[in-house]
Amino acid sequence: MEIIYKKGTADRKDFNVKLIINKTSRELSARASSMIAGWIKKGLIDNGRFVLGLTAGCSASAHTYIDLTLSEENSGIDWKYVHIFQMEEITGDLPESGLCRKFIEDNFTKLIDIPEENVHMIDGALLKADPDRYMNECRKKLENAGGLDLLVLSQGSGGSYSFISRADLVPDKFDFLRHREKDIVLAAAGRETVKDARRTVLISSGEDRADGLSKLIKRSGAPASAVEILRESPDLTVFAQSDAASMLLSGG
Repeated sequence: MEIIYKKGTADRKDFNVKLIINKTSRELSARASSMIAGWIKKGLIDNGRFVLGLTAGCSASAHTYIDLTLSEENSGIDWKYVHIFQMEEITGDLPESGLCRKFIEDNFTKLIDIPEENVHMIDGALLKADPDRYMNECRKKLENAGGLDLLVLSQGSGGSYSFISRADLVPDKFDFLRHREKDIVLAAAGRETVKDARRTVLISSGEDRADGLSKLIKRSGAPASAVEILRESPDLTVFAQSDAASMLLSGG
């Protein structure tokens, strides 16, 4: 099921989002990977290169990445003209430290034939040691590559993404956040990242995403949750499993 929501906001009178609802996680990943492959191929034809920003996420995100490496649509992609940027990481004294990089490598970059210099992963040790300097270097690399053609995000529980729950905590740019009390440093895409990316995809799967997804699409006013800043994207597509879209389907 495809639904186009058109809802102006205070800053974006022309805001609209394409919502693609799928019954199962595997249906979601198959549809998302097929469309992402199509966008990459078109970008390569039109511009001779493509810049893809990836984040970690749920099993639907993992299957989307894996399906992208296996799909028939992928057969036309020459990865030597694609640059991949890891767009989130968390490092410090916690079990999840470094898992975002491992997620992207295991489910995608290690499965495709792409030049090593085209894969720009976040170094957790450098991020933790000097986050301000390191993230400045990451932004320069992204700028030199031509900016993001596609940013892929995964919605967390509620209205979160990249471990950020509140809109007021989202950085202005691709930058870091430091925990006030714990030895934790987080790198995440910011408001300007979303605005500047030519297209953004959000993957949403799970009942605990339903309220956040409903607020992203239907709520008016200033963003309260992190995922609501995606209204600032110039081209937003949401691939949602039916459980995550349950409040939208029920009119909630």
